[in-house]
Amino acid sequence: MAWRQEQIQALEQQTTQDFVAGMEQYILSIHLPALSPRMRTRLLTHDLRALIAWLRQFEQPDFESILKNITLPCLLYAGENDSCYALAQRAAQAIPNATFVPIPNGEHLEGGTWVNVLAPHIKELVESVASP
Repeated sequence: MAWRQEQIQALEQQTTQDFVAGMEQYILSIHLPALSPRMRTRLLTHDLRALIAWLRQFEQPDFESILKNITLPCLLYAGENDSCYALAQRAAQAIPNATFVPIPNGEHLEGGTWVNVLAPHIKELVESVASP
């Protein structure tokens, strides 16, 4: 994300000619062939504002700041061996009405195989919402 912000700030200060010159310099610095005249001409038609918008599409909102505002009952789960485990656990702690279910020895892509572990928690959640 820091790299993207640096790129956006640089693009905001550049002309298209500056952008293409920087790209040419970078390409040569990593020992790639120089841009062909046709490619250089094509790159000079780029709209830097569009490129900035394209880079901004990858910015992720700060979800942590809104978790405390979620009022619906939630069930979060993650496998203990998933790189997202700690994030899911912290998210469950931040959501007022959330339950976190750890999956022993679970990996990231095994979610569909955890039905037996999750079923009682899902049933409890549905019953708590369905009850008046």
